[in-house]
Amino acid sequence: MDIEIRNFTPLSGDSVKSDVRRLARANIYFSELETTLHGVTLTWHRHKGLGVMPPNARAIDGKPGVRWKVDGVFQKSLAGQMIGMLEEETGRPFDPLMTH
Repeated sequence: MDIEIRNFTPLSGDSVKSDVRRLARANIYFSELETTLHGVTLTWHRHKGLGVMPPNARAIDGKPGVRWKVDGVFQKSLAGQMIGMLEEETGRPFDPLMTH
């Protein structure tokens, strides 16, 4: 599936002592679906490592409007692409103990 990462924005302010740090936010465009997800967040979890969280939209029944497999290929691929963009933006390799 072809995806395009748009409006990539590094985030700062989360403590390096926090269990979960928000590193960046972006919009993800799925060309085959002609759909954009706004507010997808790249995170670092102290015990789980890198991850990408879908937007926090809720359906009428209260369940998540968007969900993907936490350790799935799509999520890992997207996290890898976004961390690459973060490293390019900051000019240095990602280090979970450093603030960006």
